[in-house]
Amino acid sequence: MFFHLSFFVYQFIFTSCSLEMSHNGHLDGFWQLTRVDTLASGKSVDVGDRLLFLSVECDMLRLSDQLTATVDCFCRFELGNTTLRIYNPCRNDRPNGDPPLTDAAPLKPFGIESLDQTFDIERLSSGAMTLRSHDLRLHYSKR
Repeated sequence: MFFHLSFFVYQFIFTSCSLEMSHNGHLDGFWQLTRVDTLASGKSVDVGDRLLFLSVECDMLRLSDQLTATVDCFCRFELGNTTLRIYNPCRNDRPNGDPPLTDAAPLKPFGIESLDQTFDIERLSSGAMTLRSHDLRLHYSKR
């Protein structure tokens, strides 16, 4: 009797709750942009002191400038096998309805040059990520 009652209770609990699971693998987490390489010139700039962060959880990506607080926005993203598409950026401004960005200029410190941009993923592990656009290579480390 106890077994049947326990089975019924567990079945009820697991069917009445739905957990949202992320399928982002190593991409989920809090990433700091540490270095930007310009592909045409071969020059690298250490940007770790700028405190530029990319955070990923479930289906949202957040870009935030923790040093100056000039950029704080949410974006949609699509993670492919070897690509990361970032699109539909909206300013994090809940009282005003999180208005969509109409200009990519605030995103440029993050190496994002358009409102809909796809990066090649050169590296994605539990602690490091490297993204490449046509012009830049972006190096992130997980915090």
